[in-house]
Amino acid sequence: MIVAYKPSSKVAMLFKNLLSYNQNSTDLPIKSVVFSYWTKMLDLISQALNASNIRFQRLDGKMSTSQRHWAIKKFREDPGCTVFLATVGSAGVGIDLTAACRIHLMEPQWNPMAEEQALDRVHRIGQKQSVIATRYIVSESVEEYVVSLQRKKLDLIQQSLGPNAALRPNALKERLKNLHDFLTSSSTAAGDQ
Repeated sequence: MIVAYKPSSKVAMLFKNLLSYNQNSTDLPIKSVVFSYWTKMLDLISQALNASNIRFQRLDGKMSTSQRHWAIKKFREDPGCTVFLATVGSAGVGIDLTAACRIHLMEPQWNPMAEEQALDRVHRIGQKQSVIATRYIVSESVEEYVVSLQRKKLDLIQQSLGPNAALRPNALKERLKNLHDFLTSSSTAAGDQ
Protein backbone atom coordinates (compact mmCIF):
# COMPACT_ATOMS: atom_id res chain seq x y z
CA MET A 1 0.00 0.00 0.00
CA ILE A 2 1.36 3.44 -0.99
CA VAL A 3 0.60 6.25 1.40
CA ALA A 4 0.67 9.79 0.01
CA TYR A 5 2.91 12.23 1.81
CA LYS A 6 0.94 14.70 3.92
CA PRO A 7 3.09 17.51 5.33
CA SER A 8 2.78 18.73 8.90
CA SER A 9 1.11 22.08 9.55
CA LYS A 10 4.54 23.72 9.85
CA VAL A 11 5.74 22.34 6.53
CA ALA A 12 2.41 23.25 4.91
CA MET A 13 2.75 26.86 6.14
CA LEU A 14 6.36 26.97 4.96
CA PHE A 15 5.23 25.84 1.51
CA LYS A 16 2.46 28.38 1.39
CA ASN A 17 5.07 31.06 2.03
CA LEU A 18 7.65 29.64 -0.40
CA LEU A 19 5.13 29.32 -3.22
CA SER A 20 3.78 32.83 -2.73
CA TYR A 21 7.15 34.53 -3.28
CA ASN A 22 7.68 33.88 -6.97
CA GLN A 23 4.09 33.62 -8.24
CA ASN A 24 3.80 37.07 -9.79
CA SER A 25 7.44 38.04 -9.99
CA THR A 26 9.08 38.94 -13.28
CA ASP A 27 12.33 39.89 -11.55
CA LEU A 28 14.97 37.51 -10.32
CA PRO A 29 13.51 34.72 -8.19
CA ILE A 30 13.25 35.25 -4.45
CA LYS A 31 15.48 32.75 -2.68
CA SER A 32 14.91 31.34 0.79
CA VAL A 33 17.01 29.63 3.44
CA VAL A 34 15.21 27.17 5.72
CA PHE A 35 16.94 26.48 9.02
CA SER A 36 16.17 23.61 11.36
CA TYR A 37 17.97 22.08 14.27
CA TRP A 38 16.81 18.63 13.15
CA THR A 39 18.03 16.78 10.07
CA LYS A 40 14.79 14.76 10.17
CA MET A 41 12.83 18.01 9.69
CA LEU A 42 15.03 18.81 6.69
CA ASP A 43 14.31 15.29 5.38
CA LEU A 44 10.55 15.97 5.59
CA ILE A 45 10.92 19.33 3.87
CA SER A 46 13.11 17.71 1.19
CA GLN A 47 10.35 15.19 0.48
CA ALA A 48 7.80 17.97 0.08
CA LEU A 49 10.15 20.02 -2.13
CA ASN A 50 10.81 17.01 -4.35
CA ALA A 51 7.08 16.26 -4.58
CA SER A 52 6.47 19.87 -5.65
CA ASN A 53 9.39 19.93 -8.13
CA ILE A 54 11.03 22.81 -6.28
CA ARG A 55 14.80 22.79 -6.76
CA PHE A 56 16.87 23.13 -3.61
CA GLN A 57 20.24 22.52 -2.04
CA ARG A 58 21.01 21.24 1.44
CA LEU A 59 23.72 21.68 4.03
CA ASP A 60 24.14 19.56 7.13
CA GLY A 61 26.93 18.33 9.37
CA LYS A 62 27.41 15.07 7.45
CA MET A 63 28.66 16.80 4.31
CA SER A 64 32.30 17.11 3.33
CA THR A 65 33.85 20.51 2.75
CA SER A 66 33.71 20.09 -1.02
CA GLN A 67 30.02 19.07 -0.87
CA ARG A 68 29.27 22.13 1.27
CA HIS A 69 31.02 24.47 -1.18
CA TRP A 70 29.27 22.89 -4.17
CA ALA A 71 25.81 23.20 -2.54
CA ILE A 72 26.36 26.86 -1.64
CA LYS A 73 27.75 27.66 -5.11
CA LYS A 74 24.80 25.93 -6.81
CA PHE A 75 22.29 27.81 -4.65
CA ARG A 76 24.02 31.13 -5.27
CA GLU A 77 24.47 30.77 -9.03
CA ASP A 78 21.44 28.76 -10.22
CA PRO A 79 18.35 31.02 -10.56
CA GLY A 80 16.12 27.92 -10.60
CA CYS A 81 17.37 26.78 -7.20
CA THR A 82 15.27 28.90 -4.86
CA VAL A 83 15.52 27.03 -1.53
CA PHE A 84 18.49 26.20 0.66
CA LEU A 85 17.98 23.82 3.60
CA ALA A 86 20.47 23.95 6.45
CA THR A 87 20.84 22.77 10.00
CA VAL A 88 21.42 25.62 12.41
CA GLY A 89 24.68 24.09 13.62
CA SER A 90 26.17 23.57 10.17
CA ALA A 91 25.28 27.06 8.96
CA GLY A 92 26.36 28.96 12.05
CA VAL A 93 29.69 30.28 10.82
CA GLY A 94 31.84 30.61 7.75
CA ILE A 95 29.29 30.59 4.94
CA ASP A 96 27.69 33.28 2.81
CA LEU A 97 24.01 32.85 1.96
CA THR A 98 23.36 36.42 0.80
CA ALA A 99 21.79 35.07 -2.42
CA ALA A 100 18.67 34.63 -0.26
CA CYS A 101 16.46 37.33 1.18
CA ARG A 102 13.95 35.14 3.06
CA ILE A 103 14.81 33.12 6.17
CA HIS A 104 12.60 30.45 7.72
CA LEU A 105 13.38 29.14 11.22
CA MET A 106 11.42 25.94 11.67
CA GLU A 107 11.79 25.78 15.46
CA PRO A 108 13.27 27.98 18.17
CA GLN A 109 16.71 27.16 19.53
CA TRP A 110 17.54 26.83 23.22
CA ASN A 111 20.49 29.09 22.55
CA PRO A 112 19.20 32.31 20.94
CA MET A 113 22.72 33.18 19.78
CA ALA A 114 22.80 30.05 17.59
CA GLU A 115 19.75 31.42 15.76
CA GLU A 116 21.41 34.82 15.42
CA GLN A 117 24.56 33.29 13.93
CA ALA A 118 22.48 31.39 11.38
CA LEU A 119 20.49 34.53 10.50
CA ASP A 120 23.74 36.41 10.05
CA ARG A 121 24.70 34.07 7.17
CA VAL A 122 21.97 35.76 5.11
CA HIS A 123 21.84 39.22 6.68
CA ARG A 124 25.44 40.33 6.34
CA ILE A 125 27.83 42.50 4.34
CA GLY A 126 27.19 41.88 0.66
CA GLN A 127 23.41 41.56 1.08
CA LYS A 128 21.70 43.80 -1.47
CA GLN A 129 18.07 43.00 -0.61
CA SER A 130 15.80 43.50 2.38
CA VAL A 131 15.81 40.35 4.50
CA ILE A 132 12.67 38.95 6.10
CA ALA A 133 12.86 36.20 8.73
CA THR A 134 9.89 34.02 9.64
CA ARG A 135 9.80 31.86 12.77
CA TYR A 136 7.40 28.92 12.91
CA ILE A 137 6.17 28.41 16.48
CA VAL A 138 3.44 25.94 17.43
CA SER A 139 1.13 27.55 19.95
CA GLU A 140 0.67 25.90 23.34
CA SER A 141 3.76 23.76 22.85
CA VAL A 142 7.25 23.49 24.30
CA GLU A 143 8.31 25.89 21.54
CA GLU A 144 6.53 28.75 23.29
CA TYR A 145 8.45 27.86 26.45
CA VAL A 146 11.74 27.92 24.51
CA VAL A 147 10.89 31.37 23.11
CA SER A 148 10.19 32.67 26.62
CA LEU A 149 13.55 31.30 27.80
CA GLN A 150 15.25 32.97 24.84
CA ARG A 151 13.78 36.31 25.87
CA LYS A 152 14.94 35.85 29.46
CA LYS A 153 18.44 34.92 28.32
CA LEU A 154 18.65 37.92 26.00
CA ASP A 155 17.36 40.24 28.74
CA LEU A 156 19.97 38.87 31.13
CA ILE A 157 22.71 39.44 28.55
CA GLN A 158 21.50 42.99 27.95
CA GLN A 159 21.44 43.73 31.67
CA SER A 160 24.89 42.26 32.18
CA LEU A 161 26.65 43.54 29.10
CA GLY A 162 24.47 46.43 27.92
CA PRO A 163 25.94 49.91 27.44
CA ASN A 164 24.82 51.21 30.84
CA ALA A 165 25.33 48.07 32.90
CA ALA A 166 28.58 49.17 34.53
CA LEU A 167 27.31 52.69 35.26
CA ARG A 168 24.35 51.64 37.39
CA PRO A 169 24.86 51.50 41.15
CA ASN A 170 24.31 48.01 42.51
CA ALA A 171 24.58 46.61 38.97
CA LEU A 172 26.46 43.53 40.15
CA LYS A 173 23.89 42.76 42.86
CA GLU A 174 21.06 43.24 40.36
CA ARG A 175 22.71 40.96 37.78
CA LEU A 176 23.33 38.26 40.36
CA LYS A 177 19.74 38.45 41.62
CA ASN A 178 18.40 38.26 38.05
CA LEU A 179 20.68 35.34 37.29
CA HIS A 180 19.55 33.56 40.46
CA ASP A 181 15.87 34.21 39.65
CA PHE A 182 16.34 32.99 36.09
CA LEU A 183 18.16 29.81 37.13
CA THR A 184 15.62 29.10 39.85
CA SER A 185 12.64 29.56 37.52
CA SER A 186 14.34 27.50 34.77
CA SER A 187 15.10 24.58 37.06
CA THR A 188 11.59 24.71 38.55
CA ALA A 189 10.00 24.77 35.08
CA ALA A 190 12.23 21.93 33.89
CA GLY A 191 11.28 19.88 36.94
CA ASP A 192 7.58 20.39 36.19
CA GLN A 193 7.85 18.69 32.82
